[in-house]
Amino acid sequence: MIRTTHRSHRPGCTPKLQAGATLFVTLIMLVMLTLIVFTAARLSSSNLLVVGNLQHQDEAMTAANLAIEHVLSTDFTIAPAASAVSVDLEKDGTLDFEVQVTPACLRARVIPTAELNASNPADQGCLLGMGTGAGGLGGAAGTLSFCAETLWEIRAVAAHAQTGARVVVRQGIARRISTAFASSACS
Repeated sequence: MIRTTHRSHRPGCTPKLQAGATLFVTLIMLVMLTLIVFTAARLSSSNLLVVGNLQHQDEAMTAANLAIEHVLSTDFTIAPAASAVSVDLEKDGTLDFEVQVTPACLRARVIPTAELNASNPADQGCLLGMGTGAGGLGGAAGTLSFCAETLWEIRAVAAHAQTGARVVVRQGIARRISTAFASSACS
């Protein structure tokens, strides 16, 4: 008869030594899983902060652009001055941004009468009284019109006190105005 023996453990290892190994491996796996979960939570909260900051910056940019549009819809060239424009983005009755808008004339050029068309209604106002010449910005009598092409920079600073979002927007615009206003606004 053949006799077989079954060993329940490896040679050199006793069952008492093996019993703690399973517990040790399980604890290491739990620690690694906990670190992975904490890292994922931290990354997601960082991403949430970044997205929130981008949203606040976009809102400030929108507020600045709306304030610039508001100033451009007025005749700001007559008496250019810094002004505060309140903006309610959500249309809920609560002012979201106070935007400081400053128009600045960068340059003015009196339009020569040779560049104007007497049949164009937009040019006719510039040609009225042309025999007396243009005043304010200089030039020989009869050669310059009563209009000037001006180049403006509109600067808007939108800041939100609660979020700390702050945006500066600059927009250039050309406007035709009378030489009298151009000489005072673009000096």
